[in-house]
Amino acid sequence: MQSPTSRHPPSSFAVSVALVAVLAQGATVLLTSARAEEGPGTDALVPAPSATPASAPASAGSASAAAHAPGVEGAQTEESPAPKQAQQAQQAELDLRSIFDPTVVRRKVGIENELVNLEEIAWIDKTKLSGTFAIGPAQDFDVALRLLVPIACYASETPSGDDAFGLGDVEVTAGLVLRHASWFAHAAAFQVTFDTATDDSLGGNATVLKPFYVASVRPFSFLGAVLDAEYNVSVEEESGVGETRNLELDPSVNFTYPEEWLWFLAVEYKGKLDFENDDYTNRMQVSVGKVLGKTSNISVYFAVEFPLDDKTGQYSVKLGLTYFFD
Repeated sequence: MQSPTSRHPPSSFAVSVALVAVLAQGATVLLTSARAEEGPGTDALVPAPSATPASAPASAGSASAAAHAPGVEGAQTEESPAPKQAQQAQQAELDLRSIFDPTVVRRKVGIENELVNLEEIAWIDKTKLSGTFAIGPAQDFDVALRLLVPIACYASETPSGDDAFGLGDVEVTAGLVLRHASWFAHAAAFQVTFDTATDDSLGGNATVLKPFYVASVRPFSFLGAVLDAEYNVSVEEESGVGETRNLELDPSVNFTYPEEWLWFLAVEYKGKLDFENDDYTNRMQVSVGKVLGKTSNISVYFAVEFPLDDKTGQYSVKLGLTYFFD
């Protein structure tokens, strides 16, 4: 824990970054060793031909259906390497896109560390643990539920400020995804942020409801755009805390390179209209990420968010690791 006059990020940020790096390296080594021991003919870590990811496009199951069609000799007993490799590549691409596109939902768990600078007031370091459960009851329809639990550290930069460490505000999100074509999908979701922070400086001190809508367009395999519209409204505030009522519009453009590199670049504009304070702020976030191999279930990403106006000097950096379930 930093002293009140410190002007350096809290030491928990360095610990969290090191933890993410160690988890990524260790998980990669374990997966590589497991696959090496199983040999090239195993299906243990590869989805069955008939299994389709919850967020797979409508055409994703065509290869599987053909493999099990009547009249195809040996289709039900053995799968050739080519379809298996294609399926692995498709799953890796879906894992990659799910990092920045909310309309691509996957069953996953993750850890993210976010360091926020409050412009010479304080540093806030949040380690966010999340889990997402997703099912596809129909080929072009998905249902997802996510739980996010943050552990926060507040390091004051003012002589009279106090430091704090503990639980932040827990988030629960439920959403529906509908795909109309392989290049267009949209989603509607509802998020509740509960006032669970163990200290006033570690959360928003209010229970906030957030309905939001997301539309995703992908005209090319390497290029896509996402529009995220969110409305935040508080339903219960602690004493002395004002109401929350704002609209966020976050359009973004993303570039993916799924063939060999399995990495992405996303540029997102964040506009926020605050109805309570009659204010509008502009921010930008740039993210990069990578899936650690076509046969890996692990991805890492890094993001930087910064202001586009002089209303605030607040900025943040994020580093995250995600494990995807088959």
